[in-house]
Amino acid sequence: MCSCSVFQGCHYNAEKPDYRNFNLIKKRGAFELYIPKYMFSDKKINSKAALAYTDSSNSTLFMLIKEQIPDTEQEEITITLENYYAFARQGIFNNLEDAREVDKDEITINTDNAIVGQLTGKFGAEKIYYCITVIKTENYFYQLIGWTLLKYKDTMGKDLCDIGLSFAELN
Repeated sequence: MCSCSVFQGCHYNAEKPDYRNFNLIKKRGAFELYIPKYMFSDKKINSKAALAYTDSSNSTLFMLIKEQIPDTEQEEITITLENYYAFARQGIFNNLEDAREVDKDEITINTDNAIVGQLTGKFGAEKIYYCITVIKTENYFYQLIGWTLLKYKDTMGKDLCDIGLSFAELN
């Protein structure tokens, strides 16, 4: 599904992810991706999510939001991938204290332009780690958002970023 060239510029992992402990999930012929086997479907995370998974015992969550790219040609407005990423990032920042972006890469995932960002901050007393992947296809923007406790960044946090790298829109 993914080729190693997809991962150029990704600071958190220069190697192709190992999906042996993941399940391939296909959503109604619209898209597919790999989800870690320890996560389970949870539709209560966000009503806008086309797909949502959780590992509640380890405070790890993932959701995918799919939005149609609006037709703004007559207004001569172009919504760029960077603008959409900034919008998605701001939505996360609005819910965190001491929010900061610790890494951001522009990459290609299965021929589609994408931005992968890693964010940290505090929610209440907990330090949180986010991996957000924003992908622009011909007709849609996708937000793939995963979050976990900062102490799990190198394990479950890596898995959350690997989910985004596995994304493929189906035609």
